Amino acid sequence: MRRVLLVVALLASVSARGSVVILGDSVARGEGDEIGRGIAGGLATISQTRVTNLGINGARTANVLRLLSQPATRDAVRRASVVVLSIGGNDLFGSAIERWRAMLAPRLATRFAAARVARVVTRIRRINPSARIILLGLYNPYRRGSLGEWVDVQVARWDSRIIATFATVRAVTVIRITDLLVKPRTISVDRFHPSAAGYRAIAERVWSAIAP
Repeated sequence: MRRVLLVVALLASVSARGSVVILGDSVARGEGDEIGRGIAGGLATISQTRVTNLGINGARTANVLRLLSQPATRDAVRRASVVVLSIGGNDLFGSAIERWRAMLAPRLATRFAAARVARVVTRIRRINPSARIILLGLYNPYRRGSLGEWVDVQVARWDSRIIATFATVRAVTVIRITDLLVKPRTISVDRFHPSAAGYRAIAERVWSAIAP
């Protein structure tokens, strides 16, 4: 009887800690997905795992830090085995002032934004030291003209920065996604966010990084 109870307790523990939490901006939230699934829905389907979506449209690192101070969020993160984080884009380009700063001093803007993302990662690791953190890179929704070329450079610079920032942190895996969102069908009708196909591709790449 004791052995049966021990097995049940272990299974319950694995189930509780086998969940995924998604934090961050509109990409984390799933904005633009015409069928309303986003990364969370794709991961839940692929992995048959419970996924909690805590993404916020327009979120910057400060918004995520405030969210992580809330007891319900902390409890969800504490129970998760994986935390998927999409953040940084709005810190760089979310307002006219931030876009202006990124254009005039791109390296400095990228360095400061990456430092703020590092603070978010540190906060997550304090809440749950054993969680695997998947940090998504940026992507370029503008594929044509001078703007598209400029954004390509900024995306490459950002991805290089965060890869270097977390290169020695074993609990953090940086996943580039810009190559997944190059076909028209992978961008939403809003011409900015991923479409259902785009989110599905991101979810599959995330799962390939965390699958047993």
